[in-house]
Amino acid sequence: MRPTLPRLPALCLALWTLLLPRPARAWQPEAVAAWSESVVRLTTGGAACTGVLVDDQGTVATAYHCVAGPRRPRVEARGGPPLPSRVVATSPRDDLALLRVEGLAGRAPRPLRAEVVRPGLSVLAIGHPFGGAPPGSGAFAGTLSWSVAQGLVSAVGERLIQTDAALNPGTSGGPVLDEQGAIVGIVSRKLPGEGLAFLAPVDRLRALVSAPTGARRLGGTVGLGVHLPSPVISRAARSAGLRGELALRDRLVLGMGAALPLDARGQALSWGGATFQSLDASLALRQRLGQGPWSTTVELGGGAWQLVDVTAESEGADDGADDALRLWTVQRPRPLSPGLTGRLSTRAVGLRLSWLPTEPAWVLGLEVGWPGTLGTF
Repeated sequence: MRPTLPRLPALCLALWTLLLPRPARAWQPEAVAAWSESVVRLTTGGAACTGVLVDDQGTVATAYHCVAGPRRPRVEARGGPPLPSRVVATSPRDDLALLRVEGLAGRAPRPLRAEVVRPGLSVLAIGHPFGGAPPGSGAFAGTLSWSVAQGLVSAVGERLIQTDAALNPGTSGGPVLDEQGAIVGIVSRKLPGEGLAFLAPVDRLRALVSAPTGARRLGGTVGLGVHLPSPVISRAARSAGLRGELALRDRLVLGMGAALPLDARGQALSWGGATFQSLDASLALRQRLGQGPWSTTVELGGGAWQLVDVTAESEGADDGADDALRLWTVQRPRPLSPGLTGRLSTRAVGLRLSWLPTEPAWVLGLEVGWPGTLGTF
């Protein structure tokens, strides 16, 4: 019996199947749901990050910059209440930290990948973009928390792993997993643009877990914001500038600001004089009330302020002709004035009130934390 040749349509179908691009990795929903049980949400003051359990003793791995400010983050497992934690090990250079959460002991951890990480590896990130959708968020309710994003390992460097997975603020400190659910890296940072996120490698995390280096005690944050101060005195003028802030453990805050006048010249020409705030420096204690996006901070301290008087001067011809009249303004800085200051802020907006007894004068200022935190140490 002669063998029959495959029909032409069957050959075409087989060839077409081979030429088609392969579909993306099909992650099993049951497996992803089980892996998500090891992922937690960290609330550190007014910000939210992600973490992952790495052993059954309640040890949580996260990014160092997520815990560099407040000393004791609150940790929330899926379906559970917020729990207290303590930082037990840090590696600022690798942007890694370990927390101990006694209330999570016994919960299943995620293993650390033992195989070498190479470009092209399919990965899955689990985290809380933008901190997750808060209660009462309407159409977004139930989203952004324990959210998953698929991607590939784009490149492997000496200190960081690059991935094209869609990672956003709030996913920092979260795990990026391989196809078996093992940790490939911890989300560390990203660059502007599409698919440019970076991870602290799993080998750095393994080294920290094996030999905890202890918690850094004097960590903190460096931030920058816009401030709009205005003295509460006669002929006061508004000014606008930048204010830098160095916060140690979200407790001791050193701030310095510089501003330029907005309407002092016009007021001086119209009314003969004006006064604006140009410089300030203060040292204050901060108390944070509550956690999460609507966390409120209260600061009380002291420092020094400099007010500047702007006066109008003129010069004209003897005949009083209008075209011969010249007007200009002169700025005369006052001596530095010591004073007391207080600040109330929520989210990225703060209101500052300062008392300068030697003037005497009050200074009221509106502060906006933009661009916000620039780095951690």
